[in-house]
Amino acid sequence: MVAAILLDPESTSVSINSDPTHGQLREPLLKALAFLRAMNYDHKSPRLWPVLTNLQNQIGEGIYEPPDVFSFFPPDFVPGKLAAASLFSPESQVLNAGTITGLLDGLYTTTKYGMIPQQCYSGFGGEKPKGIRRCPLRRMIGDYSYSMGNLTYGPTTVTAEGIVNELAVLLTADRLQEAHRQRIVQEIQPFVFVDLEKAVRLTQQLVVSTPEFHATNKVRSSGNQRATESSTAPKTGDYKVVVYLMLTGGMDSFNLLVPKGGCASIDLYEKYKEVRGNAALDPADLESIVTSGQHCNEFGVNNRFNLLKDLYAEGDAMFFANIGTLDQPVTKADWLQQTRTSLFAHNTQQQELARLDIGKELDLSGVGGRMMDALKELGYQTSPTTIASPTALATGSPKKANHVKTLPRGKPSTFNNVAETDDMDQLLIDLNSLGEIDSSLFSEQWSSNLVQGISETRLAADIYRQFETSTNFPTDAISKKFESAATWIKSRAERNVERELIFIQHPGWDHHDVNELNNLETKLAELNGALTAFVAELKTQNVWDDVVIMSGSDFGRTLTPNSRGGTGKISCGIYCFSCRPFSALTLNITDHAWAGNSFMMGGGIKGGIIHGKYPTDFSEDGDWNIGRGRLIPTLPNEAPWQAVSQWMGATDSKDLDYILPNRKSFDACSLFTDAQLFHSGSIETSCGKVTEDEDDENENENDNNSGNEDDAGNFSGDLNGDHNNDNGSDNASSINDSDNGNSLASGSTGFLRLFAIAGSVGIAVILVCLS
Repeated sequence: MVAAILLDPESTSVSINSDPTHGQLREPLLKALAFLRAMNYDHKSPRLWPVLTNLQNQIGEGIYEPPDVFSFFPPDFVPGKLAAASLFSPESQVLNAGTITGLLDGLYTTTKYGMIPQQCYSGFGGEKPKGIRRCPLRRMIGDYSYSMGNLTYGPTTVTAEGIVNELAVLLTADRLQEAHRQRIVQEIQPFVFVDLEKAVRLTQQLVVSTPEFHATNKVRSSGNQRATESSTAPKTGDYKVVVYLMLTGGMDSFNLLVPKGGCASIDLYEKYKEVRGNAALDPADLESIVTSGQHCNEFGVNNRFNLLKDLYAEGDAMFFANIGTLDQPVTKADWLQQTRTSLFAHNTQQQELARLDIGKELDLSGVGGRMMDALKELGYQTSPTTIASPTALATGSPKKANHVKTLPRGKPSTFNNVAETDDMDQLLIDLNSLGEIDSSLFSEQWSSNLVQGISETRLAADIYRQFETSTNFPTDAISKKFESAATWIKSRAERNVERELIFIQHPGWDHHDVNELNNLETKLAELNGALTAFVAELKTQNVWDDVVIMSGSDFGRTLTPNSRGGTGKISCGIYCFSCRPFSALTLNITDHAWAGNSFMMGGGIKGGIIHGKYPTDFSEDGDWNIGRGRLIPTLPNEAPWQAVSQWMGATDSKDLDYILPNRKSFDACSLFTDAQLFHSGSIETSCGKVTEDEDDENENENDNNSGNEDDAGNFSGDLNGDHNNDNGSDNASSINDSDNGNSLASGSTGFLRLFAIAGSVGIAVILVCLS
C-alpha cells in the first residue's frame, strides 16, 4: 500500500499540483475533522457527550445526517464556474452562503471558546447537553472552562513568520502562497509579543479562511478584489414572484389527486382501486373537488392536504394531470426509441425537471435561471434565490452573470459574531482575491462563493432583523424554509426587486417501504401546515395575487400491485419482516415511474380546474401504461412554464425559446399561455396554432416534432435508472419487449422465489428475487 501511494503519479509528478483543473474541493466535515486533528483537539470528561452533531444545516454535511438515501451530493454535480472546463465538483453542491459562513463560524468558535454547543456562536458541540451552563460571555475568548474540549496546539516558535509557516504546513500541506503568508504575518505581528495566544488563534482563523485550506491544488491570487453582486437600480415596475416547490424523491401523486365520481362511462375510482390494491385511498380519505373536461367531474384530494382542496374551491389552485418529462409526444409503440433520457433515475429526472433542456442545448442552466436571465435583459430587476439548497433550476447561463442568492432556513445567525479583529471581513476578502488565469479552478469556486456569501449573509441578517412575518409558522424544517421565503418577499421594496424566483426543496418523498401510505400522509401534513402559514402571510402582505407556487417532483410512482396488493420494489433484495409470517404480509410500496400530477397555487391564477388529461385506463393493456403502472405523460413539464414565463413578462418567442429550448417539439395546444392560466394574461393560443409574434417564427419550423434529430434511432432510450445512477434495479433488462416497450416486469405476472430463510425470535429475513 505504501508503495502504491508513493509511486502514484500524484506523488511523483512535480507539476500535477500546478494544473488548475487538478484536485478538488474538500468536504466540509472532513475539513472540520482535519482541523481538530491538526490542532491537537483534546476532549474533556465526560467523553460520552457527542460533538460534531447536528451539522447538516450548518455546514452542509453531518455525521449520520445525509438529507436522503443518496448521501450529501451527487457525483455528477457541475457548478457554473466549472462547467466551461467540463469538471465535476460534487462538494460544491453544499457550498452556499449559509454553509460557508456556518463552517467558518464553527472553526473560529472552536479556536476562541473550544468545543461549545451549537447555540453558542455556532459551535461544533451539537445540542446543548443538560447540565451545561449558559454560553460563555463574548469577552471570554481564550477561556475554555465552558467547553467540552479545546485545541491544545502550541507553536514551536514565537515569531510571526514561524507561526504562519508552521500552521501552513499543518493546515494546507504547505500550499499557502507567499502573498497570503505575508498578509497574515502583517496582521498578527502586533500581537506576537503582547498576546501570543491571540496571535495563534487569529492565525488559525485566517489560514482556514484561505482557498488553500479548502482546495487541494495550488492557488495563485492576483490581489485584485472580487466584486459582489448588488442591486442599486431603482424599482420601476410591479412585483411578481415564482416559488418553486421541489418534492424530492418522487411523490406518489396519484394518491394526491384521485378520481372519485361523476364519471362518463367507466367508474375510474373502481379502476384506480383495482390497480392500486392496498395502496389505494378510501373515499373517506379524499376531499371532493369538481372539474370539467375530464372523464369524471368529481375528484378527490388527499385529506392530509386540505389547504390545496380549499384553494382549489376558491379558484386559487389548479392541477396538471399526467405531467412529466418528454422529449416529444410519444406513444406506447415508440416511447423507448424516442426518449433521450434515463427514465426512472432520481439524478437524471431531477436534472431534467430543473433544466428542461432534454437536448442539452444550453450550458447546464436551469429553466428558472433562464427565465430570470431573459427578464433581466428585458430591464427588470431580478433575484434568483434558493432556500438552503443549491439547485440547477435557479441557475442561469454563466454568460449572463445573474447570481443565485442562497438564503438560510429560518433566521440567520450573525457571521463571526465575536471577531478577533475589527477588519476581519476585509481580511477574508483580501485572502480570497481573484485568481490568476492558471490558478486552481476549485479554489476559485470556493473564494467566489465565500466573498459573495459574506455579502449575502450580512444582507440577510439585516433583512431578517428589519422584517418579521406576522404569521406563526410551525417549527419543522419545511415551515422554516417557507417562513424564510415569506420574510424575503416582505423585503422586496428594500431590495428593489421586480421579478423573483425562490426555490424551496422538500426532501423525503421516495417511499420504498411498507409504511408508504403513512409516510405520504406525514409528508402531506407537513406541507399542508407550512403552506397554510405561508399563504396566510402572503395575504397579510397583500401579495397573494403576485405570487405563483409551482410544484414538481422527480417522477410519479408505480400503480400496479405486486405481492398481495402492494406496488413495491420487486428486484432482488433482502427484506426484514418482523413478527408476522411472510404469507400474511401486505406491501404498500411504490417504485419509480414516469408521469405524475402536480399543482399550482396563487391569487392571480384561473384555478378550480384540472388541466391536461387524467388517465382513463390504468390497465396493462391501456394506451399509456408501459408496465407496472408506469404511465406515459400526456403533458410535458414545459406546459405550465411557458404560461408562467409570459405572466412574468417574457412574451417574445425568442425569449421563450431560450427559456424552453425544447418547446417547439410540442404542438401549441400542449403548452399553456398566460391567458389560459392567469386572470391578467393576454396571450391566447388556439390548439395547433400559435398567435401573435410566434406565427412568423413557426412558419420556418420543420414539421418534424422530433426537433433536430434526423433519425429516431439516434435516441439512446436509456432506461437504466435506479436511485441515483444508471445501473440500478429499474433497468432495461426488465422490459419484456424492447421493440415497443409495452410490458415491464410486473408483480402481478412475476412470482416470488424464496431462496433462503433465516429465523430468529420475531424476525424472518427473506431473500426474494423476481422470476
